[in-house]
Amino acid sequence: MGSVTQFNEKIRSVPPQLFADDDILTAARAIARRCGVATADRVHEAMSHSGLLSLSVPSDLGGADVTNDLLAQAVTIIAEADEDIAGRLADHFKALEFVRNAGSEDQRRALFARAGFGETFFLVADSPDPEHPVLLGDDLSFWVSDARLTSVRSDVDWIVMPALNYLRQPVLVVVKNRRSAAVETDLRVDDVLPITLGAENLPISVATLLRAAILLGQTQCILSDLIERSPTNEGVTALEVGEAYLGTELLKALITRVAAIIDAAQVGAEHVTVQSVRHSAAALEILMTRMRSAVTDSTSHPVAVLGSDLLSR
Repeated sequence: MGSVTQFNEKIRSVPPQLFADDDILTAARAIARRCGVATADRVHEAMSHSGLLSLSVPSDLGGADVTNDLLAQAVTIIAEADEDIAGRLADHFKALEFVRNAGSEDQRRALFARAGFGETFFLVADSPDPEHPVLLGDDLSFWVSDARLTSVRSDVDWIVMPALNYLRQPVLVVVKNRRSAAVETDLRVDDVLPITLGAENLPISVATLLRAAILLGQTQCILSDLIERSPTNEGVTALEVGEAYLGTELLKALITRVAAIIDAAQVGAEHVTVQSVRHSAAALEILMTRMRSAVTDSTSHPVAVLGSDLLSR
């Protein structure tokens, strides 16, 4: 990553990227239009130049610092076109949320600047593996087994990994992706970000929110298909369309609610506790579980099944 101090001196003169809400959604739609037309690599390249990768970065550190609801809307728009591309973006935001809750301001500024330059981040795990902990010796040596890197795509620029230092204190390790099956390297102090216990709560809740945004994109596609088919009576009734609409609107409303709670938690609002964030994310997870089972039901109209299930409760 180089010297954090030198890198920050270089980027302090670069004005933060400021986005209007319409600009963000327009950029997301532009990426969505490329999906299915361009290759995944081309779409990834376009996303790197779109400014979307720094949406969740605080404004005082060079990002847009948009609300989590707007972040979810951008992911949903892309998910309607390509679930995999939306998943890549969601993974990136989850990793950045871990960075947001770790390290010094200079460390965060340096890493967030990478996102502003179009580089992507990937979180290997939510916490150190209890069976195979990654231990950092006092010489800052670092090793990650092959098994923990199987989910890292070759196009990811930075690997983010919770670990334990030699005092068994939680830290966050951020290293350049070497595109190999294992990472074994000597770390600089700048590569290791101190992190407090429980700091994973917000990032995990953000991840739940963005997975729900991807699911919303899927269900909105299903709803559009049902609406398109209903006038011709292709096995679609008005009740099924209504039930599908209900299921989609329930998910959308809960995403907005959870996003607002996460927003408040990120700025340290006194009325929001760790428990309230967890509970709201858990409620969203429950609704997502029901919707996933509906979406994968091949015997009937997917979201209509969800609507009938919810109406019967």
